Amino acid sequence: MTRLLCALPALALALSPHAEARGRAPAIGIIASIGNPSASPAALRAMCEAGVSAFRYNLAHKNKRVAIAECAMAREAASAHGLRQPMQLFDLPGGKIRTGLPPAGGAVELSVGQDFVLSYGGRAAASTREGATVDHARLGEYTRPGTKIILHQGKLELEVTGVEPPAGGAPGKVRTRVTRVAPGAKLQGHATVNVVGEDPAFPTMTAQDRRKLTIAVAAGATHIGVSMVQTPKQMLAVRRALDRLGAREVKLVSKIETLSAMRNLEAIARLSDIVMIARGDLKTALVTPEALHRAEREIASICKRLGKPFIDATGFEGGDAAQEVAGARKLGPRYLMLKNTAVAGHDPVQLVRNLHDLLR
Repeated sequence: MTRLLCALPALALALSPHAEARGRAPAIGIIASIGNPSASPAALRAMCEAGVSAFRYNLAHKNKRVAIAECAMAREAASAHGLRQPMQLFDLPGGKIRTGLPPAGGAVELSVGQDFVLSYGGRAAASTREGATVDHARLGEYTRPGTKIILHQGKLELEVTGVEPPAGGAPGKVRTRVTRVAPGAKLQGHATVNVVGEDPAFPTMTAQDRRKLTIAVAAGATHIGVSMVQTPKQMLAVRRALDRLGAREVKLVSKIETLSAMRNLEAIARLSDIVMIARGDLKTALVTPEALHRAEREIASICKRLGKPFIDATGFEGGDAAQEVAGARKLGPRYLMLKNTAVAGHDPVQLVRNLHDLLR
């Protein structure tokens, strides 16, 4: 178990069997997501100094050159701070449904009550105020009048008013009405699309995931995050792909964020080295905060019974940070993960400092 963790003096991450024998809970490590604001030697060194013990990369937004460069910088920063073999977690994109290209004139505003059309089974096009293309060719099969569709992880909500299947070479259309717009929310390109109560099927391993997996291995990944996992077969498919790449030592992290994953939770966890509670997408799938909290407790319970460490991700910042950290601590995760350390407009070092202080 201890080989999964990096030594971090400030957080006492190097777990000893003597400490666990005395009944003390393992210390909680901090995983920082790496992106533009945090992908520099200075920022990475400062984050290690502030308490980071592991690094996460979202491969949906990285090419091979960027992934290799960022991982090398993180490894060097960790080494300079005395962290040996830190976790380098690369998330595969997984089977997410997304809208098409960004709107031509920038993000567009939608209004409650207006009609909005989702086109599927055709070519990707720029989103407009009237509609967007989506990249799942069978979306209409999972919708019917009254079905709720969520964009941007809840920032925009739609209700289906009608479905027109593809015909004569024309794409299908899911006609909707906008029912909710979060304050300041706008429709952007490549927005996530969630059908409430449904898990549209995807291949066991997408072609994009296969391409991105080779990038992760080339960059020096120690762990692979299997995103939007639905069945144990997906875990086995990624493991076989790693074996073919000669990377059997790389560990698997199952990201629990779909309804199907919750139904297949124990089987997926058994095939995982680490389990991740991916709270953002999981909350969208389960709809209510109460359902999310029940799911978190269930995941934690199964992981403890199977002896699997788990990650609680993401959040842990802003006005609710203290409450979120207190709740997470009760579950007993091995790591907490920050997402906004990779998002422009945020101070990654301060985010890490704040979380480190809360964990102390």
